[in-house]
Amino acid sequence: MPQPNFIDKLYAALPPTGRAALDALIGAARERSLALHAVGVLYVARRAARLDSVPLHLSVDRAQARTLLGLSTPAFFSVLLLRMAVLYQTSVIFLVLGDLLTGVWKITGAFYRLILYIPAALAIPLLPAMSELYVTERPGERRVKVTRILRTTMVIVLPACLVAGLGAQYLIDFLFGRTYLTNGSLYATFILSVAAFFDAVSLVVISLLQGTGRTKRALAFDTLQAAVIFSLTFVLFSQIFLSLSPETGLLAAAGVTLLNAGVLFVVALAYLARRAEVDLRALGDLLGLAITAFGVAGIVVLLLGNPVYLPLAALTLAAVFYVGFRLLDATDREILRDSLLFFRPRRLRNPPGRSEGEAPANPGRR
Repeated sequence: MPQPNFIDKLYAALPPTGRAALDALIGAARERSLALHAVGVLYVARRAARLDSVPLHLSVDRAQARTLLGLSTPAFFSVLLLRMAVLYQTSVIFLVLGDLLTGVWKITGAFYRLILYIPAALAIPLLPAMSELYVTERPGERRVKVTRILRTTMVIVLPACLVAGLGAQYLIDFLFGRTYLTNGSLYATFILSVAAFFDAVSLVVISLLQGTGRTKRALAFDTLQAAVIFSLTFVLFSQIFLSLSPETGLLAAAGVTLLNAGVLFVVALAYLARRAEVDLRALGDLLGLAITAFGVAGIVVLLLGNPVYLPLAALTLAAVFYVGFRLLDATDREILRDSLLFFRPRRLRNPPGRSEGEAPANPGRR
């Protein structure tokens, strides 16, 4: 059996949070090694040009390079910081709670990540639209349109969060089996679904900042997220929850995600409001609906196993759909319809024989 070397002894001497930080740093560096990818692309390009007898000369436009690095470097560090924070949190959960609860944590987080695909998909048309909006529109019109985008995001994401939170018992059982179906996993899924609502709105704000060239401000928000995740994970898992049950540690990890989402949500909206880029009063009704719905849903989740749980969960979802739709005006409903159509397959959005944006022909009467 080989003897442990100095690095192995040093790693074993580190506390769990220290080992998790080291694992997060190594993992993030390995997965985000853009420099190696760039070198590989240059090698392939030069080799292909040499085979085709095409002269290829590399030169650097300093002005363009400075502008490009000024925009892309903060975005790169944003991804790196958040990846490190997530890897650190997962490593701490594995080292403290064990592999089984780490698997439970990954499963509960699957619904959280799935919900966040919604604002990520909306960001695809949002980035160029926001860039054009901030160039062509006046400040008052920009404020109205940014507010409508955030309202639409809330309306789309809120039902998805409630479905994930209230239906966790059935979704986990159907997708992953009863092995991972515990009270801790159900409560953690509900907490993460609440966090996903606030994170979804914050992601739209960050996409807005990136689309308008404010990547340094987006980096500041992501740095805040990473700091909250690092600090709260270190404090909670180092001091408080080690002596409690493992499922309590799982809820603590979900609570860290929720608190981080709440902090980022408040800071992001406060930043836009201070610059008069969003009307907070116009968001108040939907935000109040979301908080009320999550409060009622939290009470319903406590009734898990009771025969009245399923009817109450269905009633809560129906009430949110009805009230949320009633709160939208005609313009909001049109934006919501167009946003939902974006998720349809391209062949359904643009059938063969019809150009992009062309209205369907009316066959009329024969």
